[in-house]
Amino acid sequence: MLWDTHMHSHFSTDSDADPHAMASAAMEAGLDGICFTDHLDIDYGVSPESFQLDIPAYFSELKELREKSKDTFPICIGVEIGLQPHLEGILPDIAAAHPFDFVIGSSHLVHHQDPYHPEYYMGKTEDEAYREYFESILENLAVFSCFDVYGHIDYVVRYGPNKNKYYSYGKFADVIDEILRILIQK
Repeated sequence: MLWDTHMHSHFSTDSDADPHAMASAAMEAGLDGICFTDHLDIDYGVSPESFQLDIPAYFSELKELREKSKDTFPICIGVEIGLQPHLEGILPDIAAAHPFDFVIGSSHLVHHQDPYHPEYYMGKTEDEAYREYFESILENLAVFSCFDVYGHIDYVVRYGPNKNKYYSYGKFADVIDEILRILIQK
């Protein structure tokens, strides 16, 4: 089975894709099914109004799409939640209050800074920035279990000043291995 379970539509700040067109393209590509996982990043420090998800509108549109294709192509409705330790009293309740088929927990912010933006790397070496990001994942894992899978552990490496050029698992094996141990336990 080949599914795409990390898809962002026009409900996410980082996409303007139409869910109907996405479903059609997935069918044409021969996928067995898809799961929309639009962003919900509460208190997105860089721009607090960004990455807010209108959950009622999201479910309304995607349930209609799912119903239209129910006999030919499975469509699931998920979410990608941005984890930050100070949101531990909010995010589990949101995940539990809605009938999401799949929840991705992700680290998009490190102490209110997004590694997508060059400002995150200012005043620190690339290795220091990477380590801080990986350690922030451990901080998130200490307080959250309200997800099915953890998203893109490599997020920081994708956007680092040198991208993947000098990155080495060996430099960060201690913290990455601990992340993986905790995820396996969860």
